[in-house]
Formats: sequence, structure tokens, C-alpha cells
Amino acid sequence: MYDTKDTIKHLLHQGQFNKAFHQALLANDLNLVEYTLKNADHTVVFTPDCCLEQKVLLSLIQQISADMSNHNELKQK
Repeated sequence: MYDTKDTIKHLLHQGQFNKAFHQALLANDLNLVEYTLKNADHTVVFTPDCCLEQKVLLSLIQQISADMSNHNELKQK
């Protein structure tokens, strides 16, 4: 059985970025959100045609801005 991190890694590998971020956000674990950010292909996800649903993107912004003491460079990409 996969744990959440393995599930997210698998989703990212398949190009299912919205599902991967949604899974990380549902876990309500900032470390998992940071893991997802670190392992997502920023050149695909964070483009003018962002593939994330608006609710996922807004939740992502809310969670990463809650703690700006770690991984600031990653969060500001």
C-alpha cells in the first residue's frame, strides 16, 4: 500500500499535477506540500496556462504563505 508521499510522487510522474497537489493539500501537512512543490516540474505546472484548478492554487498559496520560515526560495518560484 502506498503512503501519501508515494502516491504524490506517482501522480507527479504521471503528469497529474492537480491531483498531486490536491492530495498534498488534503493531508494538511506543510512538509508534504513542500515535498510536492520540490518534486513538481515548475516549467509545466506554473505557467501562464497553469494546470492547477483555482481552488487548488488558492489553497496552495494559503498553505505555503502560512509558514515562510522554510524553503522560501522554493515557495517564491
